[in-house]
Amino acid sequence: MTSLDITAFEHPHNDQSTTHDADTTIHQLSQTDRGHRTPILQALSYEQTLQTLQQAPLILVREILNELKEAGYATQYTRLTVDLGLVTHRKDLKSNYLHTGVFEHVKSRLGWIVSLSLLGIFSGMIIASYEDALSALVILAIYMPVMADTGGNVGAQASTLLIQSMATGEITTRDWARVLWKEFRVSLIMAAALISIILIRVMGFGSDVDLPGDITLLQVAIAVSTAMAIQVISSSFLGAILPVFIRSLQLDPAVIVAPVLTSLVDMTGMLVYFFITTTMLNI
Repeated sequence: MTSLDITAFEHPHNDQSTTHDADTTIHQLSQTDRGHRTPILQALSYEQTLQTLQQAPLILVREILNELKEAGYATQYTRLTVDLGLVTHRKDLKSNYLHTGVFEHVKSRLGWIVSLSLLGIFSGMIIASYEDALSALVILAIYMPVMADTGGNVGAQASTLLIQSMATGEITTRDWARVLWKEFRVSLIMAAALISIILIRVMGFGSDVDLPGDITLLQVAIAVSTAMAIQVISSSFLGAILPVFIRSLQLDPAVIVAPVLTSLVDMTGMLVYFFITTTMLNI
């Protein structure tokens, strides 16, 4: 086994240039067989190693960290894992699900749950602020679950694809503009399809709903389908940008994206839905 010099790994080398080509090092690491990458890291300072792994594909980062762990370099593994944001605390590295106490699990999860619950409260406040509109046009309440579910599904699809592409190295944080441009085009097509479905749904099954005298069923259908289209586009954007943004903060998208995305889409979805429909229907 190649010996990894802890001192050399953790401190800058005096003979190294102050500049460091992370892309070249990433390519070298990806072309090197597993189990033989530690000498490459040994030639770098800790800061250069961290900079390289911050820009590397997530799957390569995990392979390198596993190699360090399996080779017995616990100090380097722990420090890099924490500094890369793959865990929130050093204690997380030693935890085991079955052997960790109930209160420890609660302690590690409660912060996220409470924070995201507050966003849920904002969603309720948005709905409450449009209580008069719901009273005047009950049909709007029928499509609230459709709006929330569709936004969540669209965002989840986009985020899952992005996390998978980031894990395989196809996409990095520097590709955010290309990601948004592609998701914009995809979401436009999906929005067009859903507009047709919502129009047919409202017009075909809403004839028995009581409407105010100055509002027609076609107007309701157009307003709801417009809100749906905007929700699809915004949810796709959120699902695409959240994994890239969270990864840029050196956090693990696979752990954080799903709960955050669900809360954001619920809140923005209700805001978009009621703002568009009430504005277009003048209620």
